[in-house]
Amino acid sequence: MIEIARESILISHAGLPAERLAHPQAPDAHGQDDENNVDEVCDDLNARFDLKSLRRKAKGLVHENKNEIQKLALAICDRLATVPDELTISSYEINKILADRGLR
Repeated sequence: MIEIARESILISHAGLPAERLAHPQAPDAHGQDDENNVDEVCDDLNARFDLKSLRRKAKGLVHENKNEIQKLALAICDRLATVPDELTISSYEINKILADRGLR
């Protein structure tokens, strides 16, 4: 359970840095839901994590996977542009985009 929580925190900390690859001026507020998720995970498990270290690792993972993240972001933007009334994209569609672009 602790490892799953750690991975969830890592993913949450990667959200804003990944968004900033596509939108460098994204405000800090865009990461607020991610930070709330981290708080909830820590509270639910009554656990302490080295959040500074996990934040640093998340940024490193984003940097290491920068090209793939940018390709995915562009593909998602292209998809959303074709259906302007949709504000979300399903995990099925994301998996299809990844497969179509050879990222999966």
